[in-house]
Amino acid sequence: MTEFRETGDHADAPAEPPRTITREIARSHYRSALTANGELIHQYWRIGRHILGHRLGDSRYDEVLARLTAEIRAEYPRAMGYSRANLHRMTTFAAAWPEFVPQSMELIPWGHVVVLLDMLDDRATREFYAMKAAHEGWTRSTLTMMIRSGLHLRPDHPLYDTGRTVPLEDRDCVRDMLTDPYVRELFDGGERRGRDLEARIVDAVVTFLQDLRVGFAFAARRRRLSARGEEFVADLLFYHLALHRYVVVDLRTDGFAPEHTDRLDLCVAAVDDQVRDRMRDEPTLGVLLVASRDQIMVEYRLGAMISPLSVGPHTLPADLQAALPTPAELAGAIAPALRDDSREDDILERTITEGPAGP
Repeated sequence: MTEFRETGDHADAPAEPPRTITREIARSHYRSALTANGELIHQYWRIGRHILGHRLGDSRYDEVLARLTAEIRAEYPRAMGYSRANLHRMTTFAAAWPEFVPQSMELIPWGHVVVLLDMLDDRATREFYAMKAAHEGWTRSTLTMMIRSGLHLRPDHPLYDTGRTVPLEDRDCVRDMLTDPYVRELFDGGERRGRDLEARIVDAVVTFLQDLRVGFAFAARRRRLSARGEEFVADLLFYHLALHRYVVVDLRTDGFAPEHTDRLDLCVAAVDDQVRDRMRDEPTLGVLLVASRDQIMVEYRLGAMISPLSVGPHTLPADLQAALPTPAELAGAIAPALRDDSREDDILERTITEGPAGP
């Protein structure tokens, strides 16, 4: 068991490790939000620059923004922040700072940047308010109020004087980033996209096995297990009524690695130990599904014996082979889910380069 000890002058005082740890978690969340926000700001600037680089005429500009918005919504229906109005703001942002994104803009939410673009015309004044908002933690409403009050014109607030610096965890503007839908979309978009792909593959596997009508009964999804002191989750658990054995399916979408078979072994052993009725059920069968853009691999595992069925000297017993789908059949069942995830991220380039030339 881990033991916390207080050292130094306060060694006899009661330790408060939970409070210290929760503070560290909060700070980590704030730092992560700042990182995600900075990348979002740079992404918007790059998109704006890309559109401006094509030197579109007024009529062509409006047409491209409309088509770009429609295509992004079609390809990424859950993505936020790519409306026609926001794409226009991105071009305004890139035009205001054509060389680089100032650091002050990386430290405030996009909504704050929009306020600066809409309410101010001078570059230096915008950067003054951005730095003040970042260091003093202003909300968007506070920023708006300060601009309307003409804070930058007061003699005690010269440009670039950032005044007091509020600790990161106390800045309202950073708190806003944690709930900003645009930042959250960017921050967990990759993870969510991976989860969406896994969910589609899992649905395809469940439907396929249940439609085989050869005895597969769905038992559990995301079954929590433990073995050798390690906790993990089995993606899918079936019971085969004809074979009288559990079938555990482990799904990987990040390409094959040798440790995946070790994890499958743990799943099989845990189901055997914690779920299987040894008086009635045969040993558990494991199925490893590796499904990525580059490969689809299906591997059956029973105890120490590995069998891809289609290749190699080792094969499953004949009765198991007859009752189970082949790797090719399983691969064919999940292939549509992979094809749905394999779209190229070239929407912007296609939208701008396709269609009639500008005037």
